[in-house]
Amino acid sequence: MPRKTTISLIKCDVGSLAGHHVVPKPILNIAEKKLKKAKEEGLINSYHVFNVGDDLELLMVHERGESNPEIHELAWNTFQEAATKALELKLYGAGQDLLKNAFSGTVRGLGPGVAEMEIEERKSEPIIIFAADKTSAGSFNLPLFRIFADPMNTAGLVIDPNMAGGFKFEVVDAQEGKKVVLECPNEMYELIALIGTVERYIISRVWRRRDDLICASGSVTKLSLIAGKYVGKDDPVMIVRTQHGLPAVGEVLAPFMHSYLVAG
Repeated sequence: MPRKTTISLIKCDVGSLAGHHVVPKPILNIAEKKLKKAKEEGLINSYHVFNVGDDLELLMVHERGESNPEIHELAWNTFQEAATKALELKLYGAGQDLLKNAFSGTVRGLGPGVAEMEIEERKSEPIIIFAADKTSAGSFNLPLFRIFADPMNTAGLVIDPNMAGGFKFEVVDAQEGKKVVLECPNEMYELIALIGTVERYIISRVWRRRDDLICASGSVTKLSLIAGKYVGKDDPVMIVRTQHGLPAVGEVLAPFMHSYLVAG
């Protein structure tokens, strides 16, 4: 069995300069230090620390599988330390997304957003990371539909035998805690009927129908449902694989060239 690789993208609003504006350098430095140490100790293979607006984003590549307690604890401890520093610096919204105190093996349900996928690496593995700030949890619904189901955007759906069978979309009902898998093109209308309600229905995963190859994974966190009250807009993140029997990089990026509106 070939060794599998896991990509984990975990984000959290731990504090920013006034106006939910940007994560300052001292906070990014904490995350950089924590992940560098984790790499040196062999917990992760590589990493990238960045921000989108006031969200601290941790991108980690490792071989421990999805929802691994050690990886999630690394992210949780990083966010906790960053939030403590944010309080010390009197930053705006310090620790805003840390809605629960007790870590229980996963950051899911505690406030931070998570997108993960475990893959068997191809010879070349182009992956694109998307992150948004102050919007709806399902803000990537329309681009994902266009990338993996719209032949006017993705020519491979017509001309590439690996894609001609279509893709499967897992849609999560954030209010009811339910999920459904819809196959395109034969269940395209049912998919469209759901994903227009971006506050409730969120595309969480996409697979290629012919072989169940994982193609995309997104976060489904809704802060208001975790906290029981309004605590700010959602900040979705997403991982998308491209090329070699999947949509090309240009086809993945093309939907974002056209403006569309969501709540946020």
